[in-house]
Amino acid sequence: MISIVLPVYNRVKYICQSIDSVISQSWQDWELIIVDDASTDRTGEIAEEYSRRDKRIRVIHNTENQKLPRSLNIGFENASGDYYTWTSDDNAYRKDALELMYHALEEDRSKDIVYCNYIVIDSEDYMLYDKETGPAERLPFENTIGACFLYRKEVHEGLAGYDSGKFLAEDYDFWLRAYWKYRFLHLEEAPYYYRLHASSLTAERKIEIRDAARAVCREHIDKIEDAALREKVRLSLEEQ
Repeated sequence: MISIVLPVYNRVKYICQSIDSVISQSWQDWELIIVDDASTDRTGEIAEEYSRRDKRIRVIHNTENQKLPRSLNIGFENASGDYYTWTSDDNAYRKDALELMYHALEEDRSKDIVYCNYIVIDSEDYMLYDKETGPAERLPFENTIGACFLYRKEVHEGLAGYDSGKFLAEDYDFWLRAYWKYRFLHLEEAPYYYRLHASSLTAERKIEIRDAARAVCREHIDKIEDAALREKVRLSLEEQ
């Protein structure tokens, strides 16, 4: 089984498309845990409607806004799958995304995390460009994993989940911590649609996200054993 966590907050416009993309997957052995982070619109109600129609969908309602990393942890604390992933309430999967990533990890037991390229779309679903992710070896410099991934539950457990103090860079921190302990597999396929729009978290807090990523990068410099690489990362941060 694949456990998918979907944190949601005031996203009525796109949430149906996000959930429908999970329901329509060719790989049907999944559970979707929607964590409503104290939405003030109908987002939570819409999630509940889906839950009533499909027993694989569960909804958790935060009584107070917990922010993304804590909401992710709440979701995964209630997960029962062997593989974990999470998606955003304004993005969507291609129909074969889960099957593609699941088989990649099943066929290569030496790898712990698989990640893919993705397609960038706009607010009206118009395809803008393909985004190539990776390589994982660039993680000490920048977040190269992207938005479409799947990892074994042991990865989440081994890292004790997401750091609730790393809001706006929780994913980059997670991947950096994973980089020192686990093995990554990159797929050239692009089975995911990543939406760019004016009200997205990425658009609204772009500078804060950049600064949070730099702070996370600095925290991990001392873990780099290769002295030359460590110096390159330091110089890169100074130049930014």
